[in-house]
Amino acid sequence: LLVVILMAFLIHVFYEKFSRNTYVYGTIAGLVVMTFMLNILNPDAVIARKNITAYKNGAQEYEFDFDYTSYISADAAFAGFELFDAARTEKEQWRAAEAIDTASIELFNYKQSASNHWYKIHRANEKAYTLLQTRQQEIQQFLINTRPKFQDIPVPTTIEL
Repeated sequence: LLVVILMAFLIHVFYEKFSRNTYVYGTIAGLVVMTFMLNILNPDAVIARKNITAYKNGAQEYEFDFDYTSYISADAAFAGFELFDAARTEKEQWRAAEAIDTASIELFNYKQSASNHWYKIHRANEKAYTLLQTRQQEIQQFLINTRPKFQDIPVPTTIEL
């Protein structure tokens, strides 16, 4: 889309094929379409799905970023739970659980802020918050039970949702 806008601009400047109004309105319409397309395509979820598929197909831990994929954004909150469930080792499961726990803190802060200000409500954050509520006890219990095995890994701060 940006290439099309650039081409239209160059045609407008050098060949004067488009009027200024046509160019401006076309650019605005193109940006609106691009924004809607990004919301529909949801790039964070696409990245998370691709990474999880690669992990399930045998990508090694050093080839794979658990922290990034476990919680990219609220749009891809499901990724942390999929990684937690698909983890091959207890350490990898710990890392996924730790990222989920960290995300729960961010979502708790969001929920506090959104409850005070209606304009801060976001559908993806609400969906992620609900998803985290369903499995938070399981994740926290896992972190508590496996803590002695991973003494060198700091314990994340948890907040009740």
